[in-house]
Amino acid sequence: MTSTEASQDITDAIAAGFDGFALNTHTISSTDTWNTDAINFLLDAASGTSFKLFLSFDMSWGLDVSSLGSFLTQFSNHSQYYTTSDGRPWVSTYSGGSSVSNDQWNSEFIQPLVAQGVTPYFVPDFDDWSGYPTGFFDAFPVLDGAFSWESAWPGAGTVAANVSDGVDESLIEQAHAVGKVYMMRSDWYRIGETNLPERIAQILSLQPDFVEVITWNDAGESHYVGNFWPEQIAGTSEGDYANGYDHTGWQQVITPFINAYKNGATSVEQITTQSGSPEGAIWYRTLLTSASCASTITNYQQAEDAINFAVILPASDTAYTIEVYSNDALIGTFSGVEGLNYESVPGLQAGSGQSIRVLDGSGNVVKTANGTKDVLSESSDSSMCNWNYEYGETCWMEIPVTNAKRAIRFYRDVFQWDIDDEGYDQQVEGVERVHFFSKGNFRGSFQLVSEEQFFNMSEAFAGALSGESNGGRKEQQRRGPLLGVMSTFAVEDMDETLEKIVDRGGRVFQYVISVLFWTIFAQRD
Repeated sequence: MTSTEASQDITDAIAAGFDGFALNTHTISSTDTWNTDAINFLLDAASGTSFKLFLSFDMSWGLDVSSLGSFLTQFSNHSQYYTTSDGRPWVSTYSGGSSVSNDQWNSEFIQPLVAQGVTPYFVPDFDDWSGYPTGFFDAFPVLDGAFSWESAWPGAGTVAANVSDGVDESLIEQAHAVGKVYMMRSDWYRIGETNLPERIAQILSLQPDFVEVITWNDAGESHYVGNFWPEQIAGTSEGDYANGYDHTGWQQVITPFINAYKNGATSVEQITTQSGSPEGAIWYRTLLTSASCASTITNYQQAEDAINFAVILPASDTAYTIEVYSNDALIGTFSGVEGLNYESVPGLQAGSGQSIRVLDGSGNVVKTANGTKDVLSESSDSSMCNWNYEYGETCWMEIPVTNAKRAIRFYRDVFQWDIDDEGYDQQVEGVERVHFFSKGNFRGSFQLVSEEQFFNMSEAFAGALSGESNGGRKEQQRRGPLLGVMSTFAVEDMDETLEKIVDRGGRVFQYVISVLFWTIFAQRD
């Protein structure tokens, strides 16, 4: 990890509504400077914000429990390390309940730290303990709380099943009975096509003390919702499965959930969107379960050919309908309700046109979500069977005007334009611009302008936007800031480009002759 990548991760996580990162580490060796450098980069990148971080030791790698304390104290005094209100640094683990006893954790980890004036707040994942979860705090009274990794998914097997909250409910009761805390995991991987929204519903119902989303960047296990960087999977085959599979669309569901959880919501009906318009995502596998390679995957029998969606609908006088398409054929229609709506819709077909549409009561399409990858009946690589999820997010008709990253993703996914990182968020002539795309012989940039600036740029353009030939500024509904994408194209590129924008549900306003065009992303259609 580089310092630039660390800064991007912190920025993106804050924008998505997260409060911090749990930094999972499988090495505490002083020679693994790549690890300590990454931790320091992330802590420093969070400086000046409310974003916090804490260590989670991966005990499945056989870490020496007596050496954990000295590793922790390298970082626990940093201003961005997460501590309790009385200054105790938070620490967690992945496993460690079967390999280390309660007495060992106390004598080899906790007490040596206490002797140094550091009292850790220890909330590990010990679901590898043989008696788990029954009598958990009787077996481990030295702990301050519990965390459970495996309860985030349905159990492994050969039959499709939904995720259960039984372990979470048991541990919450046990923890609260002895004045301790429970941190609940939220995830969406393995079986359970709608595991994400199901887990959201369970969390709101059970009201755990803390929620940890797993994970931000674990490309190796495909349960990532944020960035993952090339160096973390370099030298492995993980890139064959993860590269090109952007999962950040799930943040459209996660961010409203975070807001709902923090505001005391107890059901998915209470989840709302900040924009006041429908938001959500679709996800599906790009290889059918009938592919000849399927039998090489453990528990392949649990997989289903389905398009999954989660859409948050606002309170409205209109009656929303959600339509689901595969290979451009309608495979499901659902009446929408206020809050979080989700379904796993069987009938995924090979081909393109994997999408959902949100319609208002008049039958107008107000939002769409489109997958950018075709579904195959057989793997294009006989040595690989890739069931990583492809996603589409309900944003291309309305992209929030302050979110340049999502607008950039639109152009990257739809047009396959290259991103020019050098000019990202660059200030040019006092105007906030984002130079980012290039293809062939044309380049372009994002520019955030006020409505007044926009109309001053082109009265003719304003006329096209308002539907009046003479501009009609007085009649134009106020929209607030506009995020415009101004591009110069070779003439031969125009027809295909405009067609793609329309296909994605967008509208293009173009001068009659000039090859200059703008795509407008406003707060309302």
